[in-house]
Amino acid sequence: MKRTPSVMDMEVESPEEGELITRSHCSFRISADEAKEVSVSIDSGPWRPCRPQAGFWWYDWARFADGRHAVEAMMRAHDGNVRSVARLFWVDRLDAPQRATGSVLS
Repeated sequence: MKRTPSVMDMEVESPEEGELITRSHCSFRISADEAKEVSVSIDSGPWRPCRPQAGFWWYDWARFADGRHAVEAMMRAHDGNVRSVARLFWVDRLDAPQRATGSVLS
């Protein structure tokens, strides 16, 4: 009998819920044990395929705006079942000294 994946079989491991991203790029890391394919949608945008590597599924994201963002990851299992999970996170690319002083160099 084939095991049906549960919600616990899939997780957005990075970024963490509520994490503050301060870099100019972000790599989403998704664990999905039973996945045939995994895609992500950022801020309700189009679905983008992830690449499998080193036991995880990855999507690299750049050129994004500061502020609150949401990523939804969707997996399609080998048996055809579909599961999805969502995660909220923040982007603020000002570095720590600029945040502390309030100065921004252009």
